[in-house]
Amino acid sequence: NGKEIWNFKGETSLIKKNKNSSLVLDENNVIFINEVGDVNAIDLSSGNLVWQTPTQSISIYEDSFSYIYSNIVLDEQSIYFSNNKNELFALNSKNGFVKWKQNLSTILPPIIINNIVFTISDNGYLAVLDKKKGNILRSTNIKKELKIKENKGFIIGKEHIFLTFDPGQLIKINV
Repeated sequence: NGKEIWNFKGETSLIKKNKNSSLVLDENNVIFINEVGDVNAIDLSSGNLVWQTPTQSISIYEDSFSYIYSNIVLDEQSIYFSNNKNELFALNSKNGFVKWKQNLSTILPPIIINNIVFTISDNGYLAVLDKKKGNILRSTNIKKELKIKENKGFIIGKEHIFLTFDPGQLIKINV
């Protein structure tokens, strides 16, 4: 009927970002990143905060307006996301504990296939990481090979990666 069931208000930054918040649902919670970079899990039934994990290592008031986060990806009991400050995270979706953090700057959401995490960094590297420990297994500079300026998005097929970039072009490359 459209009637409000519950409402949760979290931290907000002084400067509004253009990007909408990303959120995912697990069995019991809605998980999202707020404007100041905290990852929050809210109980679906009650609207109560279950856990909150800060992801910024600097003062909120100094630099929170310049953080840009990727969409959150939920895989099994882990959430994955990245930001433009050289940080790719894997958090436990049940308690918010950081499983691992890797130095990798990207605002594209990672893609998880089996035990592998794929992402493309802002400087054009295709990074392949171990899902459990976050170790980089392979890194290939596809930007140099393809002479592209800015990555817009990517998906992975069985044997190929499909990459979009300005000015609206699509490229198929081998995994």
